[in-house]
Amino acid sequence: MADDAVDYLKVRMLAADCEGAALGGDVVVTMVRASCEPQENGDLLKAVPVPSLELGLNVAGRDSAELMSLALTRFSALLAEFAPAGVALIGDSAGILACALAASERGVPILRLDAGVRSSSRGPYGSLIDRLAGRLLTRSVNAHSMLAREGTPSERMECVGSLWQVVIRRSPADVSPGDVLRRFGVAPSVVDPVSPFGLLTVSGASGR
Repeated sequence: MADDAVDYLKVRMLAADCEGAALGGDVVVTMVRASCEPQENGDLLKAVPVPSLELGLNVAGRDSAELMSLALTRFSALLAEFAPAGVALIGDSAGILACALAASERGVPILRLDAGVRSSSRGPYGSLIDRLAGRLLTRSVNAHSMLAREGTPSERMECVGSLWQVVIRRSPADVSPGDVLRRFGVAPSVVDPVSPFGLLTVSGASGR
């Protein structure tokens, strides 16, 4: 379950890895908004198999109270229909909190992705979602330490690094370095052809 373009990309890549590992059962990718493929990630998505099933709650564009009410009702209905073994949640929106509440109410185990991220700009929902999850995966030592300071038992959390590693591993292998540099406005000539070396860091707008 995701609620924005970046998290959707992570979840879709992760779903492809899970299905490829033949863990048993299908993976259902769900968006709080309408089900769609973010256009800005189109090149990456072409390299990833389409999930067995992708659904959208279609509750975006409403105030928080109405959005949470609709998301809780619709996600609860999906849980009743599919009876999943567990739910993986990423993001810290009101819609994701509503889905966490629905899963908790029905006794469905919650796996929290990118847990422990806190900032004033992200709102109050993240810590509430973390408390509802039975298992929390963090992407950094800072996030891991935050959960520890909040009293989260160590056996419930694990630092696994950024899910961007899944995205990078699934990225198209035939993209040339020059194409990448030009896309970001950097002249390919900056790379020395005699002793080529490059360091690439990947980060979203909020370090995701």
